[in-house]
Amino acid sequence: MPAVPVECVPQPVSEIPQAGDPELTLIPGDVIEIRVYGEPSLTLSYRIPQDGAMRYPLIGNVQVAGKTTSHLEERLTNALDKDYLVDPQVSVSLVQPAPRRAYVMGAVREPGAYEMPPDGRLTVAQALSLAGGLSEEAAGPEIHVQRLEGEQPRTIRIALSGGMPTHLFLRPGDVVIAPLTPRTVYVLGAVNQPGAHRIPLNGRLTVAQAISMAGGFTKFAASGRVQVARAAEPDRNVVYRVDVDAILQGDVEKDVELRPGDIVFIPERLF
Repeated sequence: MPAVPVECVPQPVSEIPQAGDPELTLIPGDVIEIRVYGEPSLTLSYRIPQDGAMRYPLIGNVQVAGKTTSHLEERLTNALDKDYLVDPQVSVSLVQPAPRRAYVMGAVREPGAYEMPPDGRLTVAQALSLAGGLSEEAAGPEIHVQRLEGEQPRTIRIALSGGMPTHLFLRPGDVVIAPLTPRTVYVLGAVNQPGAHRIPLNGRLTVAQAISMAGGFTKFAASGRVQVARAAEPDRNVVYRVDVDAILQGDVEKDVELRPGDIVFIPERLF
């Protein structure tokens, strides 16, 4: 699976290929046929190698991967017309496409690699549908498409509209990422490893479990007076008191399931 670039650089939607773009971008493994009218010696078939370049008679090395067939026709026509032929008529066709895959990661129900159709037309919305759609972990309001252009990573951010992105075509190797909702809780006070802890994906985390993740109580902890602060509104928290002593003695119904952003505070005993 391709490496996911860390840096995210937003790109204007106008620069992204829109649905309706007519041609595939050539990739390594594609078999192409090049014909030059009236020049049988220049009519050849090539399987594009991993470095994406080919050696063509008279011209030499030509970069093929990353171009469309029409771009390649123009490149060859210009090179032949400049030094070798008068008004060359060049055609390039894709005769055997290599498998094309896109990847869907993050807050989807079935993340993984997905084959693109033979015509290469796969939109972000279709890729998300193949991956089972967005899960309840989806943060919104954006979907990220991470793409390598040459050796440079590029991240395209697509705003969600009505819960689904606009219909934009993917390229082979693109990684569609549905960002996850932050699933962090904070355990502070009289524990051995205070700090942030993540709620497991597709799982739950209770107060007692979070305290265990934080290394357990210190010897000064008031374990019967644990507090959980939870945001009820943007400017107001609700505070719950949790008797962890009772939980550890078997009264598990008193254990509280935590939500992202909760703050668990363990005070120290008064002497």
